[in-house]
Amino acid sequence: MCNSSFVYKQLHRLLSDLKKMFNKNDFFLKCLIFFVSFKIIAGTNRFEFDNETYQDFLSAEGLNVFELAKKYGYPLERHNLYTEDGYLIEMHRIPYGIKSTNRSNRPPVLIAHGSGGTSAEFIMMGERSIGCKLVNAGYDVWMGNARGSMWSLKHKKYNRRSKQFWQFSFHEIAIYDYTAEIDYITNITGHYKMFFLGHSQGSTGFFILAAERPDYNERIRLAILMGPTAYTKHNTNPVVLSAADNIEYIQAILEYMHLYDLPSSRFLSSFLRTMCSSPLRYLCSAYLILAMGYDMEHIDQRLLSAAISNLPGGVSFQILTHYGQIYKSRRFQKFDFGPKENLKRYGFEQPPLYNISKITSPVVLMHGKTDMFADPQDVHEFCMDLPNCVLDYFINETTYSHISYLVGKDADRIVNNFVIEMYTLLGRFQKYDYGPDGNLKRYGSIKPPLYNISKLTTPVAIFYGKTDSFSSQEDNEELSKALPNVKL
Repeated sequence: MCNSSFVYKQLHRLLSDLKKMFNKNDFFLKCLIFFVSFKIIAGTNRFEFDNETYQDFLSAEGLNVFELAKKYGYPLERHNLYTEDGYLIEMHRIPYGIKSTNRSNRPPVLIAHGSGGTSAEFIMMGERSIGCKLVNAGYDVWMGNARGSMWSLKHKKYNRRSKQFWQFSFHEIAIYDYTAEIDYITNITGHYKMFFLGHSQGSTGFFILAAERPDYNERIRLAILMGPTAYTKHNTNPVVLSAADNIEYIQAILEYMHLYDLPSSRFLSSFLRTMCSSPLRYLCSAYLILAMGYDMEHIDQRLLSAAISNLPGGVSFQILTHYGQIYKSRRFQKFDFGPKENLKRYGFEQPPLYNISKITSPVVLMHGKTDMFADPQDVHEFCMDLPNCVLDYFINETTYSHISYLVGKDADRIVNNFVIEMYTLLGRFQKYDYGPDGNLKRYGSIKPPLYNISKLTTPVAIFYGKTDSFSSQEDNEELSKALPNVKL
């Protein structure tokens, strides 16, 4: 890994010197800053892609989410729904696994991808992917594709080539996309409550959903959030901070060129293939390092072909601008439209903070040691400030970056098993868990057995309240059906 402090100082000094030498409004200076940043990103990472990896990358187009599902033998359903503000969202559902085709009594899990991601990242590793692991463990897996991604590029009114189509951040994804998805899943499955799994932007969006639409807190059994991005005051990553410090210049470049989105990988894949075989090969390395993380040694390189065909899946530059504002201001705040527009929208010249005291859903935060976007101290402090943070799960590996949760070589052991264990603990009326070895000695099985409630023949009356955080209406209705002698 590179020396973050040294790199940041050098990059900051370079940008400062350039700004003094040229007029701040000089478009070509801004372009120079942009490409110099990419050169530094590539040059400060010790990892070099071997020739075999590049040949595989250049020769294999990779598979989309439906082709990946077919390759690994999983069914994949396509579900379309409109949001309140007119976007057509496509969700992908894995209704059952390879070992069991039973659809009934499967608790739903809504999975939300990160910026520029798609549903493909949750099945990219086949049986070692979190989506496949969850469905094989008995869950009904629903993978969202946020507006602007390659599967969600339609609107009732706006064409995707128009500026208006791309005027959204993760704020709108949270309050419109996620609410529509939750309601849709409930309508299809009959389950009022569900589990939530978010990565990167998926975690940021969940915080905003729960804070801005607190009525949805009761719909979530447990939210597990990987690489959660909210607090940013301790982040020292040179790439992130350099981009944030120059967010106005980047915005100016994009506005000048009338660019509103980072296109889906169908375009970028072809572009990168050219870059990877040209003298500008460093641009290819820089992109993959930014997309996959600094600890590329930890990533399963066999996935690069599939990754480059699905990532990025399309993203609005307003999302990246919003993140830049949050990192620069060190505040978990709403989008900054400028003093005049902020006054119209918020009643204040400065954008307000998100009210995280309203996030009452049980939450687990998962983060790694070298995650360039989620500093361990920031995540810990955020967990302490949340009303119902169940666990601050720190992955104390030497290298574990922002994408390792999904495609890391040890993701199955470190991440997937943990996620399933946490969901299972919340959903099973089971005997005490002494760990695999202790369970084998006491129960004869790795997992603790369920209590056999069919033997509970005593007449039972069940009382429960609508807003009880520990005893939901849905759970009590299911319990009533399972008990042999319920009188009320």
